[in-house]
Amino acid sequence: MGSVQLVLEALALVLGFLGWVLLGVSLPNRYWRVSTVDGSVITTSTIYENLWMSCATDSTGVHNCREFPSLLALSGYIQACRALMIASIVMGMFGLISTLVGMQCSKIGGENYVLKGRIAAVGGVFFILQSLCAMIAVSWYASNITREFYDPLYDGTKYEIGEGLYIGWSSGTLALIGGCCLLCSCKVTSKEEKVPYLHHTPRGAAFTPPAASRSQCSQYGRNAEPQRSIIIIIITIIITIITIIIIIITIITIIITIIITIIIIIIIIIINMNGDDRWRI
Repeated sequence: MGSVQLVLEALALVLGFLGWVLLGVSLPNRYWRVSTVDGSVITTSTIYENLWMSCATDSTGVHNCREFPSLLALSGYIQACRALMIASIVMGMFGLISTLVGMQCSKIGGENYVLKGRIAAVGGVFFILQSLCAMIAVSWYASNITREFYDPLYDGTKYEIGEGLYIGWSSGTLALIGGCCLLCSCKVTSKEEKVPYLHHTPRGAAFTPPAASRSQCSQYGRNAEPQRSIIIIIITIIITIITIIIIIITIITIIITIIITIIIIIIIIIINMNGDDRWRI
């Protein structure tokens, strides 16, 4: 078990956990966008919003917030950002669980380092998916803010980027680095470290016990090793099947995420062509 691998796995776990925590801080943060004071001489109130509510504060410091009353009445990009942020949290949770199970220093999952390395790789993929979902949501929201801010024909309230978006970008960056560290740690394991099982006698070669103990070999002693080998083979096959299923589920999740993103982009493009401002990006 190499020290480089341990350091990478520990670093990936810390970065992934920090990214997941920051994601949880960013999602309920009220300051995703804040009304700008650019060009205003006197500002009587400040409006700030996130994915769930709109708030206002006046010059006396009184805050008033209201949740968005209807899901279907929301802008399309806000609905998509909500879905992406929730998916990002779920991916991060799966990534943390997979990383804890797949770490070489963890006792969870036994001492099959080959399987643990694969599970750690799956955790790295989940961290990268978490980063992609968070980055897409935050960047999409920020692009709408900047588009409305620089649009001279836009007559509504103009906003600036709030602290919640910066927290989201930080979360995505940490998760991306953590996922890459996990994927890199899976490549530094040597063959000697992967399988710590007992050495088996090569096929076709006869096992010859020492002369002193040859007469003490019982029937159980002669049959114990083949039975143990069969059990190990069965357990290895079952673990391999479970690993393959996890990898397939991960691939399907990636494909579904890509398809949903493409569909949303196509719908937005079509609605933009029809002149619906609610879905503009």
